[in-house]
Parts: sequence; C-alpha cells; structure tokens
Amino acid sequence: MSIGSFFPLGVGYTPGLAPEVRPVAVVVIDANVTWTVAQIFSGYLRRTLTATARTDTTPTAAAIVAALPQDIKLLNPSWHLEVTRTDAAGVALTVAGGTGVTLTGTATIAATTNRTFLFIVTNVTPGSEAITMNSIGASAL
Repeated sequence: MSIGSFFPLGVGYTPGLAPEVRPVAVVVIDANVTWTVAQIFSGYLRRTLTATARTDTTPTAAAIVAALPQDIKLLNPSWHLEVTRTDAAGVALTVAGGTGVTLTGTATIAATTNRTFLFIVTNVTPGSEAITMNSIGASAL
C-alpha cells in the first residue's frame, strides 16, 4: 500500500494523478457513538443530532495504530478528518479522545458547522500507542 493510497485529503498526492475517492462516513444514530477506525481514516464524517447533546469518542490509539500498515507506522503519520454537522439542532456535539488519543483545541461542533481535526501518531510502541488529535478550525455550512 502506498502512502498516497492510505491517507485521505491528498496527503501523498502525486500531481497529475486523480486523488483517491472515499465514501462519506455518515452517523445518524441519535446516541453517543464511538467512531470506527474506518470512519476516521475516511477523511470526512457527517454527523446528525436531534434534540439531545451528544459525545462521540474516537477509537483507542491502539486500535488506530493496529490498523496502520507497518511501513506507514514508521513515518509518524498524520491525516485530517473533517466532521460536519448537517442538522440545525441547537445542541452540542462534543468529541472525546479514546484511550491514548489526546484532543487539543475546541472539542465541540455546533449545528451546521464543519470542524477539521489533524490526527498525529506520536507513539506506535505496542502498549504505549499515542495519538494527538488537534482541532485546527471550523467553518459554517
């Protein structure tokens, strides 16, 4: 697997080649949810709430690191995840890091808002896996 085929949003993109197309991860369950590794690797997650504030949690750092190809683990990889709230409910979606995932910056996502996170793998040692999830910005839809 090449770096370009693994990372979403054009990281490792080679000019002149079409970027990889990935399905949108959609979460419409009106409950607190633990995202899957596939969802955070997709690069784009669409989340809908109704009338109750929710907290979504990332997978554990160990689960995320285990899903990385061995040659990619050695690169201290990073990738972006854009989370979009498509609903107009006046309640907050809060994002929490699973075990070993440290979130920095704003962890809430308001209705009709995109928030972008940068995941950075900081430790791939078995039993000590660690990832920093940086909130790097938001925009209205």
